[in-house]
Amino acid sequence: MNGYIAQLDHNTPWTKDEFASYSQKVKECGNLIIGKTTHDLMQEENAFTELGEPLVVVVTSSNEKPVRDKTVFVASFKDAFNLLRQKEFQTALVGGGGKLDVAALESGLLEEIFIDVEPWIFGNGIPLFSPSQTNLNLKLISTKKIGESGFQLHYQVKNSKFMRRNRVTW
Repeated sequence: MNGYIAQLDHNTPWTKDEFASYSQKVKECGNLIIGKTTHDLMQEENAFTELGEPLVVVVTSSNEKPVRDKTVFVASFKDAFNLLRQKEFQTALVGGGGKLDVAALESGLLEEIFIDVEPWIFGNGIPLFSPSQTNLNLKLISTKKIGESGFQLHYQVKNSKFMRRNRVTW
């Protein structure tokens, strides 16, 4: 509720309902752009199987090789976007970490933002967006209740560089 996506130790005590909502969106899109830390945590938890084995594009400076066939490492958010575009995905789904979220914001490619709010307040943690000079103008499209205590906010990014030509969702 206070803007953190995880505790400092990367613990994310989200509800099963919230994960089901997230999983549904990943399955819908068939892909997921994430940062290296998020990738490693999800790989450790075998989350990609639960998410329907999407194509996972990891933005990283690491030179290691991915352990899954449906995982690709790239150097930048724009490289991730271009890869998914080449593979003819209609929607590119950005799934986090805080640094990647900012790279997506700064790219000007985001068209929609989905924010799931859970009934947790962390005293400190990993912010949804790392500090940035980027400002976005958003328009609320819809709200949806998730489980007993959570909800999802769905926004349109009004100042996207590529409004409605290339769909990027966070």
